[in-house]
Amino acid sequence: MEEKVIFKVSKNELLHHLQRVSKAVLDKSTLPVYTYILFELGSNKTLQLTGTTTEIQIETSLEVVEVDNSLTFCVDKSIINILKTLPEQPVHFEVTRVPDPADSENASVTIALSHSTGNAIIPGMDATYFEKMKAVTGQSFKMPIESLRRGLSMTKKFAGIDAMKPTQTAVFFDLKEDHIVFVSTNGQYMSRFKDNSVKCPECKSFIFGLSAVNITSSLIEGISGVEVEIISSESNVSFSFLEIIVTSRLVEGRYPNYNSVFPQNNQIKMHVDSKYLSSVLNRLLTVANPLVGLIKLESGMIDSTLSTADEFSTKAAKESIDSGSNIEITIGFSGPQMIDILSVINGNAILAFSAPERPILIKPEKDEEECELTLLSMPLILK
Repeated sequence: MEEKVIFKVSKNELLHHLQRVSKAVLDKSTLPVYTYILFELGSNKTLQLTGTTTEIQIETSLEVVEVDNSLTFCVDKSIINILKTLPEQPVHFEVTRVPDPADSENASVTIALSHSTGNAIIPGMDATYFEKMKAVTGQSFKMPIESLRRGLSMTKKFAGIDAMKPTQTAVFFDLKEDHIVFVSTNGQYMSRFKDNSVKCPECKSFIFGLSAVNITSSLIEGISGVEVEIISSESNVSFSFLEIIVTSRLVEGRYPNYNSVFPQNNQIKMHVDSKYLSSVLNRLLTVANPLVGLIKLESGMIDSTLSTADEFSTKAAKESIDSGSNIEITIGFSGPQMIDILSVINGNAILAFSAPERPILIKPEKDEEECELTLLSMPLILK
């Protein structure tokens, strides 16, 4: 039996919500339905939108008007490009679902969009085979959206990209009764960000995959003054805020004991402005071997010298900086990695060393209130 629904919605509001869920819609899939956006239109005048890769799912909802029926169907992502070209106005939809006489589980879907100056037919698909991820049940806690954004921004860029090391292509949420620790590493450097303002009683820590981290970060960008509810189970996690729910499968495995990696006896310390040091490193890297980016640091009691040379050419550079340390040391490190590390530090940074072959610790001279950021970089061997 043919089903039909007619409804009207604000162009800007619909576009805003579609752009959110489209972040989790595939361009190609062995199951074509997952290259579409799921529309669930209820008689309560609520339109729920869902995009999913089956690993990451985004759901959101908005109000519509002049609804004469309820219907579930899928819409091609091309609707976003159409709406982008229209000025703000009400847009009208007429959706028709016609069952296949030869297969009762399949149907054809026709979507007609009308606006003030014309109309368009948008590709549609039956929603029979669109399976949403199940709602996550388990322990939950809440945190300000600003705290989540800060924790992810302090760690996500230090995660790895090697698919053979899944726990490194992620951010670890280490949940404690009186604080939360965000951790990430690629094996060469590591970020540990502790936030004492977030309490997570009786919650289990989890490993949040980098793709989901980046999607979640983009969704919470610019939002303030709301709390995020986080619910995790053995296999999945969900982040709920405003009318948005992000659900993701968790990375399997046990996260390494990250605290054991951070040395406790780095007594040689150097204080330097993070932006100034980054600018010096960027200049030196213009002549460094691009495959290694090796920087040699000779830290003295009054000032320090940074230098580099490309052994395959005659290029070399050296600069002195005003950053006396309490003990002299000569050590090598990756310039690009150090620039990444310094990018999350405002103001002065403290670089702490113990020996040329031991990890370097980098911290802000002054942490934000109730927070503690510590970064680690593995040294490079000097020839």
